[in-house]
Amino acid sequence: MDNYWEYWTENLEKVDNYGKDKIVFFDEQKTALGKNEILIEARRFLSDHGTEVQIDDFYGNLSTYYDMVINEHFENYARENYHEAEANGFFEDMKLEDDIDELTKIWYYLDYLHGDGRQNNPYGSKSGYELEAEAFQICAPVLGLLKEVEVEKYFYNNIIYKEELSEAKIVGVYYGEPFSNLVIVDDEFYDELEALGKEEPYKFVLAKMPEDRSNIQKLAKFSNTTTNSVSHILQNETTRILEMANNMVENLAHTFLFIGLGFAGFSALMLSNFIASSINQKRREIGILRAIGARSNDVFRIFFNESIIIATINFFLASISTFIVVRAINLSLRTGVGLSVTIFNFSLRQIVLVLLISVFVALATSFMPVYRIARKKPVDAIRDK
Repeated sequence: MDNYWEYWTENLEKVDNYGKDKIVFFDEQKTALGKNEILIEARRFLSDHGTEVQIDDFYGNLSTYYDMVINEHFENYARENYHEAEANGFFEDMKLEDDIDELTKIWYYLDYLHGDGRQNNPYGSKSGYELEAEAFQICAPVLGLLKEVEVEKYFYNNIIYKEELSEAKIVGVYYGEPFSNLVIVDDEFYDELEALGKEEPYKFVLAKMPEDRSNIQKLAKFSNTTTNSVSHILQNETTRILEMANNMVENLAHTFLFIGLGFAGFSALMLSNFIASSINQKRREIGILRAIGARSNDVFRIFFNESIIIATINFFLASISTFIVVRAINLSLRTGVGLSVTIFNFSLRQIVLVLLISVFVALATSFMPVYRIARKKPVDAIRDK
């Protein structure tokens, strides 16, 4: 069994809708498709399953023969009808010189039929598309000699979440756009697909968006919940913008993470260096406190309080600056990009996180210098030894 291409449901058609004059069955007795029988575009089939043939003086692949017949049919039409095109103003419209020879005129008209004149030819009686259809009929007796090919059919219904794997068979070809991915299928399968989504009276529900935050959160949670492989997706003018913005943020998430870690590390280093330097400069004061009877816990309490004050100042400065930056970014996205939603939030969770980090860094960096100095003898601390 040969592997073949994957096709989507919108690229399917049935015989009666396509036109039997553009179809060739490999079995000349066949006039309709049976269950799981398909037709595909002639050039696509020949490129994969073309066989060696001998027709008159030609010997080679059937795909080459098919192209040769089409080219010869185009050339014959251009040679016999370029006078008609000339009378209809073709060469004038192409801005060609009046004294060009006959062979050049034929070549220009032939090139036009393969190009701009393929769909519509106002300078002649037939378009390139019609000429290809005639060439297909010329090749029909030869195409009818091809063998049927078995393929694997995989069908997935994403409306009722049903998949089906079965065998199918290519029993003929049709004329269409070269290498088109349209597939002609049997009437039963086509009607089954056409009926999808028409069994239920309603496909969607219109509802007013809630105004309070809690109900909006409930609706968003419901939209992202899947039950028995079925989900109910929320869609309005905002969700599309949100999805676009969310994709943008997700793509930049790693970059923002490393930038944030870099700034956090640098800030923690600066804060710890400041506290450690401040404590080292107060060795004599620590020695005097120990000499007059202060315990290590008392010394720790004094400098921990100082560190907490520094951390609090750092916390307020960081919170205010972060709030200003986040607000500026959101405002820029609203005015510059047209986003009607807030992408970046600086909420209570972020405020608490900044506070905890500031306090932790302050306490952690003040502990070791104070502990080291407090363990010294008071006289050594006073002498700065």
